[in-house]
Amino acid sequence: MIKSGPYLADCWNSTVHVKKWLQDRNMTAKDAYQYFVLKAQEMAIAKGWTPVNWLQDRNMTAKDAYQYFVLKAQEMAIAKGWTPVNWEETFNSFKENLNPRTVVHNWLGGGVCPQAVAKGFRCIFSNQGVWYLDHLDVPWEGFYNSDPLEGISNVSEQNLVLGGEVCMWGETADSSDVLQTIWPRAAAASVGIKALGLFRPPVMLTPAPVAGSPTK
Repeated sequence: MIKSGPYLADCWNSTVHVKKWLQDRNMTAKDAYQYFVLKAQEMAIAKGWTPVNWLQDRNMTAKDAYQYFVLKAQEMAIAKGWTPVNWEETFNSFKENLNPRTVVHNWLGGGVCPQAVAKGFRCIFSNQGVWYLDHLDVPWEGFYNSDPLEGISNVSEQNLVLGGEVCMWGETADSSDVLQTIWPRAAAASVGIKALGLFRPPVMLTPAPVAGSPTK
């Protein structure tokens, strides 16, 4: 996923492969963003598509089109034997139409995992308020004390929570400080869920030299 905005260059320049792609074409990150937008427009025009007439031809709103796209993508994934994992927006918007095999990825805020498992969906906990490593204001204690099963007392529903994921986006880090940004807070989340005895197989932590940041 590519986001436009002030951090675009930082995101795009963060990997060796992207840097090489840009260098081979003598492009900046902003050049590449414009290139892909124009290419997409070119392809759409060649097929006689515009966002407006595509929606009008199908008597759809933008929200209808979002649901149509997600459900079509789910169909394609399931046809290949894959499991669709969707960010929670799909559950929040049209839970009644999602395929029962959907795994809901809770990232926006609290309370979504209990709602998802109550509807019979599996869920991954990744609340950005406590488990996003690029939120530099969240101390390690916030990662450690977060309970993915909070608000879920039914054992069968607890078993639908597949686990948790701490996330690191690239806008606030580069190769000079990414390890310090990730550690030790990611380890705190890992130790925390192990201490709670939540998930099987148990979390295994192997000591390794890491350029971690101070805990205070």
